Amino acid sequence: FGACMFFSQGCWIGCPCNEENNFTLQENPCGYQEPELTARADLTFQRGAIPQNLTNNHPWRSPGTAIPLDACGLAGGSTKNNDPAGGFGNETIAGVQGFPGSKLNATIAPIWVAGQAVEVSWAIAANHGGGYQYRICPEATPTEDCFQKNVLDF
Repeated sequence: FGACMFFSQGCWIGCPCNEENNFTLQENPCGYQEPELTARADLTFQRGAIPQNLTNNHPWRSPGTAIPLDACGLAGGSTKNNDPAGGFGNETIAGVQGFPGSKLNATIAPIWVAGQAVEVSWAIAANHGGGYQYRICPEATPTEDCFQKNVLDF
């Protein structure tokens, strides 16, 4: 799993992520908000096993709209044991469940030069049928606002 398991669990479109609502699938505590990705072709899950409306409130249907637990995610997605949801925070490069990704040592994070072509990868472990986006924050202490201002085209 390594570095890949930094995320925020318990998130909805336009809401702060909340670890206490980890397994609520359909009801958005901030009220319903129309997802940006509505066409079947825009969703990463195409096979029809998950009804499209099941994920309408989930932020992967509107990338960048949730308010994460940490700008760089938490190891395993939560400070709580998140193994049942596939979090496995203790198996990340931080080695601690819930460790904030924004607190990783700079020696662990890559250093990129502006204009440099960099190969990145993305993998999906739990395909809930939405979209994704790459964002970068050039600040020493990354914030969600900084990431929101620096969405990368791909």
